[in-house]
Amino acid sequence: MTIERSALATRFAMLAVMCALFLSGSTLNSLGLNYSTDSSGGGLKLHPYTILTTIALVLVACGSRSFKGCWAVRQFRTAIVGAAVTFLILMLKAATGSGQALGFAVDTIFAAFLVTAIFPFLQAGITRQLSIACMLFLLTECLLALIEVIAHVNLIPIDTWYGQYFRATALHGHPLNNALILVTVATATQACVRRWVSVSIFFLTVCALVAFGGRGALAAYLLVNTITFVRFGLRSAQRVIVLIAGGALCVVSLAWLLFSGVVGDRIMQVGAYDDSSQVRVQSIDVLNHLDWSRLLAGIDPNEISRLMEQEKVGVVENFAVDYVLMFGGIMAAVMFYFVYRTCKAFFSEVSSAGRRHLLAVLFVFTCTALTNNSLATKTSALYLLMVGLWCVRGQFLLPRHPDERPAYQSIKHPTSV
Repeated sequence: MTIERSALATRFAMLAVMCALFLSGSTLNSLGLNYSTDSSGGGLKLHPYTILTTIALVLVACGSRSFKGCWAVRQFRTAIVGAAVTFLILMLKAATGSGQALGFAVDTIFAAFLVTAIFPFLQAGITRQLSIACMLFLLTECLLALIEVIAHVNLIPIDTWYGQYFRATALHGHPLNNALILVTVATATQACVRRWVSVSIFFLTVCALVAFGGRGALAAYLLVNTITFVRFGLRSAQRVIVLIAGGALCVVSLAWLLFSGVVGDRIMQVGAYDDSSQVRVQSIDVLNHLDWSRLLAGIDPNEISRLMEQEKVGVVENFAVDYVLMFGGIMAAVMFYFVYRTCKAFFSEVSSAGRRHLLAVLFVFTCTALTNNSLATKTSALYLLMVGLWCVRGQFLLPRHPDERPAYQSIKHPTSV
């Protein structure tokens, strides 16, 4: 029995995405695999989705002829260059003694480039399969968050104390990491489903975000959905009625959700500004203690700890500041640039409506990520952003001329392994 390489790569890629969605680092730690702990002892240090994605990439591009065909596709080329640059930056920092502290970047950044590179060469049905997997994740994640916050029990315990306010940990451990992943997947999935399903996703996601206590994620998500709903309501006189009635229902429902305390009371109790908000401002102030040379080149982990103690900051709640401290302004800017170029590749051959949806996903992801340090830890958030963008892209591709074929369809892969 023979299996086509593209079909086999698709199976590995699908399994990788399922691991990224449902198998968190906190779960791996709970299983005793020492995935994201400070200990340097034996254990699983690379997440399964990184390993499976790498296998899929090898299947797709193995061989000089196959690699040459893949290299002709811009999305593959941009993502591979981004992965190579990220790898070189990590090796350079490791040579200066910072390698142990930057190991998170392999799963968080490097793997995101790899999955973007292989998407154009997977079987056509992968987009639908990914959308279904995202829907299953949303249902599971939101229901777990609601069950936890109502029962006041964390299914995945974490070593973080939130005082008197209970916060759900659901599938991905830390509440803010859950919030970042949830809003990214939810915003992308809403573009791929019918309107009533999108509304259901909206209400489930808002409830889960309240359970996580993610104010930044909730604000960004509500803003994007409000703009989308207003655009829909202003298209005709009949829809204006739906806009008014739906808007009133949403305001009343959200007010009840926040004031009732049934789903969670942290957001209402602490308001918009508290010690947690102040830490985010202090995180930016940490940069003021660096001269230009250290700001551009980065500093070692011990000095970062000293600066945080000086500013009385337990965690730098801004991943961009974290990247500047760890990698240096120059290298951080280079990585940001290649992430931008990789995301831009999704906008090709997409209708104007598709571009608006892609921008909405990127906006929610970026605004939420800037309110916490999830991307400075081992997280599948950036990886799942790429998955979400690919799903949205598949829904809004422009029709092709009958004689026109994508570049990747002309690549001659060996038929079997």
